[in-house]
Amino acid sequence: MTTDDSTLDHALNADIELDAQLNATDDPVIVQMKNEHRIDRIRARLRASATIQMKTSPISRVLRRDWNIVSAKLFLNSLDGDYQQQIRRDLDELHWQVDDLLDQLRATPFGPLDSSWMTPRLLNVQVIHPLTASWLRAFRTFDACFEVLINAERAQKITRKQRFAFTAPVQLAYFSFKATAMKLPLKTTDELLDDAGLAET
Repeated sequence: MTTDDSTLDHALNADIELDAQLNATDDPVIVQMKNEHRIDRIRARLRASATIQMKTSPISRVLRRDWNIVSAKLFLNSLDGDYQQQIRRDLDELHWQVDDLLDQLRATPFGPLDSSWMTPRLLNVQVIHPLTASWLRAFRTFDACFEVLINAERAQKITRKQRFAFTAPVQLAYFSFKATAMKLPLKTTDELLDDAGLAET
């Protein structure tokens, strides 16, 4: 596992138990999702299964850890139409921040970047609500952006601090979306930065 990956793993509180398996092969690895029992018990009118490929280990680990439990909580909490609008607003903010990051990267002349060293991850996900489908689209774009940033740092075209500056708004927007979807206690910006390992010391 690279220093780049381990740093963001800490920032996103991601699970690291798959490292040995993932580093043992260059082929895409099928990653077992956590908390599948939580989503299996839900009788949803919308239920679609998909196998998606993620290029970066931090983003795939966050999805592995969060997808099923957040999807289940979001489904149940969205039964309240007014509360569903709160979730939608936070999800819209996540999309806005991801799209803004994508625009920034398109405007930054990194030049050719080598990603051949990276090991893709395959995740089998169940989509049980339109909002979770939207969340997945946002994270696939974030994964593509993070791939660029990891490789730009690896090529010494940006520093680690600059990479954090690029990704911090998306991370904070995701923490807010997740907290709302799961009805977790709201935190201050300073607390979210501290959780993400982004607070200044």
